[in-house]
Amino acid sequence: MDKVIEQLEHERVSGTNHRPLEEYVGRYKNSIKNWVIEIGVDDSSKLYLRFQGRLDEQYELRHSQYYVFVWNLCYDDTVKRAQYCRPYTFYKFFFELQDDVIASLTWHHDPNVKDGEVFTKRAV
Repeated sequence: MDKVIEQLEHERVSGTNHRPLEEYVGRYKNSIKNWVIEIGVDDSSKLYLRFQGRLDEQYELRHSQYYVFVWNLCYDDTVKRAQYCRPYTFYKFFFELQDDVIASLTWHHDPNVKDGEVFTKRAV
């Protein structure tokens, strides 16, 4: 996990802005509609993701640069959640605009899908 943290920090562009967090909120579905990533804002005004809308699969999203957010954990937290270390790109969400509105996110969760999988935003 140290290499993942190091690579994500290396790519971070400090001083870049993101849109208001509420604009990211929604349910993002893949093209075959069998996987949902829920994006929300918690009581501490932090952005989070939930895989399949599950509370036990909630992770904090942290701004990396422009419209890119990351959600990696430290080693101990990864182990506590029965996860394993994946390539650093796995922990990045690339939000995309259409007509100046956040319309989708791309996630590189499968190394066999070169350009990542697109999840289209639906209102909550």
